[in-house]
Amino acid sequence: GNSVVLIEHNLDMIKAADWVVDLGPEAGAGGGDIVVQGTPEMIVEYAKQARSKASKSGKSKASMPRSWTGEALEPVLASDPYKKRKVYDPSTDDRWKKGDMDIEDVGANAQMPWESDGRQWHTKDRVGRAGEPVKWDGEVLARVVDYIQQHEGFGETTWNDRSAVLIQGSKKNQGAFLEASTGDPWFLKMKFRARPKTFKREDLVDQIPLLRPNDMEDVPVYGNAPRVKIAAGKASWQEIEIKVHTLAEIDIPGFWNFLDDAIASFRNKAEAKPIDMKSETPWAKLGEKWHFMRKGFASGAEVHWEPEVLETLHQVIQTAVPDGKFEWGNEKVVEIFLPSQERPWASIETKKNDAIKLQLSRPVEVGGGDSVLVFEDESVVRTEDGFDLVEMSFSQIEQVNSEELKSYLVEHAGSIPH
Repeated sequence: GNSVVLIEHNLDMIKAADWVVDLGPEAGAGGGDIVVQGTPEMIVEYAKQARSKASKSGKSKASMPRSWTGEALEPVLASDPYKKRKVYDPSTDDRWKKGDMDIEDVGANAQMPWESDGRQWHTKDRVGRAGEPVKWDGEVLARVVDYIQQHEGFGETTWNDRSAVLIQGSKKNQGAFLEASTGDPWFLKMKFRARPKTFKREDLVDQIPLLRPNDMEDVPVYGNAPRVKIAAGKASWQEIEIKVHTLAEIDIPGFWNFLDDAIASFRNKAEAKPIDMKSETPWAKLGEKWHFMRKGFASGAEVHWEPEVLETLHQVIQTAVPDGKFEWGNEKVVEIFLPSQERPWASIETKKNDAIKLQLSRPVEVGGGDSVLVFEDESVVRTEDGFDLVEMSFSQIEQVNSEELKSYLVEHAGSIPH
């Protein structure tokens, strides 16, 4: 905790100690034992007693070993005034004082240089990832960022990362247009995003003629690859990577024309309305026609009912509820709504291989359960969430063309207030 242990022979240090452990009594093989321990005053008092006893016995190895430290310390203590030391109370320092901070809060409000002034850090004060000096021209990044921000359609520049600068579209879900990596000591790496196939690498290498690293005398980086690269990025974007060392390399019409085209391409793609995939499905586009087609069934299994069965059931329901509304936009189910009703009165499963499935629904309180006609052995009547459900299956034209079914549909729909 608050103790300091010293191996010391200096008497001025020993006399100021709180506690002394005297090892001896002799040096080397004649020592190594604890002769006495205590305050400096206790050591001196012991030394006096041991010396007196030794002088009376006349033996060099008395039963009370001599403390040579205490005997040497005696005149030192006697020569200086003695002042009682105030006992240290550590609990006093542990008390909470005005202005004190919890250790976890120390430095909590301190900011790194890229957080306090990110633009200054990335364009002037930055250092490499390993702490080495950065040699590429910071004015390159400043000019490119300012040029992009002159255009609409971009959010604020994100400067507060140690080795990256980001410019996104005006909406976060549009992603980043520029990702600049600033941690390399020799090159600023800028990655731009554009529509797929906006640029061709061969054309862009000619448009922005950057020397290859092997040909740069002042840059100790080796490589023969072009400093302009194009790759297919995530989410159907084209990514254009350009590594720059000096402003003079890109302060040419070819680069600024490229940047204009990249900005226009990014905004065109980012601001395009997303395709509603649901509206592009065949059942959404074809509607009624889709449900009468022989498509959408489980593959590898035969369909055991003819299209005329569904066509006839459709006509029968239309006749029974002429004011019913058919919803055709689902892949496998057609729902029929009665006027002013939020819950479908009937639903038809049109893509079952074995049969067409018809389900009728009405509130339990309406009653009428005794009038349910079972048209075939597989019909099911059950109650669910306060509604009586009647489920029927049809695979033959005769089943849906019966007068009993027509009458029952009229009676069932008529029993529901609408």
